[in-house]
Amino acid sequence: MAIYAFILAGGSGERLWPLSTASRPKPLLALPDGKSLLAHTISRLVDSLLPPEQCFVMAPANLREAFCRNMAPLHEAQFLPESCARNTAAAAAWACGLIRARDPEGVIALLPADHVIQDVPRFRQRLADAAHVAASCPVIAALGIPQTAPNSAFGHLICGAPFAAPGMIETPFRTVRRFIEKPDAALSARCLKTGACLWNAGIYVAQARVLEAAFRVLAPAWLPLIENPRQAETLYPALPVCAVDHAIMEQADNLIAAPADFGWRDVGLLTQFAACFPHDSQGNGGNVPLVALRSEHCEVLGDAAPERTTLLVGVKDLVVVQTATMTMICSREEADRLRDWRGELPNAL
Repeated sequence: MAIYAFILAGGSGERLWPLSTASRPKPLLALPDGKSLLAHTISRLVDSLLPPEQCFVMAPANLREAFCRNMAPLHEAQFLPESCARNTAAAAAWACGLIRARDPEGVIALLPADHVIQDVPRFRQRLADAAHVAASCPVIAALGIPQTAPNSAFGHLICGAPFAAPGMIETPFRTVRRFIEKPDAALSARCLKTGACLWNAGIYVAQARVLEAAFRVLAPAWLPLIENPRQAETLYPALPVCAVDHAIMEQADNLIAAPADFGWRDVGLLTQFAACFPHDSQGNGGNVPLVALRSEHCEVLGDAAPERTTLLVGVKDLVVVQTATMTMICSREEADRLRDWRGELPNAL
């Protein structure tokens, strides 16, 4: 069984603006050890799960140099440039087309580039489980986070009966009765009451031929890319802008899922990214030098030089982001609503 990993890094991380921008998207932001989110994603995969030559990074063509600096031990040839932003359905179709031509029985793993995972050995075991099941059954295997509260930020996988693959006495997988992409709060609350819901982690595993069959039936608009993957640069602009979750997963009748019980952390918001860094006893922290007096629950993020210190006195529940061209100060609540109000800003920002 050969596994081919495709790291989907085409998003700009709009909810982490102004720390994350189109020229420095979220996958290139550094965690406390100085390594980028992308570098951590690669290190979780290569050698232990698959050889480096079977791992690829899909990201904006104009950021090739920046991404390649964060791709060791991968070679530059494993950077797959997306000529324009078309969301993850296009990336999944391109990955499918490349492996369809190379190894139709090969197992494709589609993974976001911007997750924080604490228990790496457990992650590798779960992904290996998914690959073994996908290699022996015509299914798409998803990994999901056990739902703990109503939340409209994640897709919801409503699970059904246990699913066991041939040759495996027992697996953690269950059939998926319904996939709901980002339901409203009321529906999410009803999902929670079922006790059978997982939040979608965006990690999918399937054989190339199974993924191709799903596109052929459910999303034929992407077939030209699957059939002509070497023409991706010219085909991309004509493709619909759509997530693979909408194009395939919400409609698929062969989706199965397992709990992603490996310390997964979403870093989709500024407050969530800041939580990756050390905090003091009053809940103040971030990725830049900080002194806080009589202050509580403040996050300070930036790309400033390390000799620049931020001083907070007598404030609470703030998010401060400092970049070379901007300082943003807002409440924690407004930081989490960034997408709602960013359109009100002057175009120059």
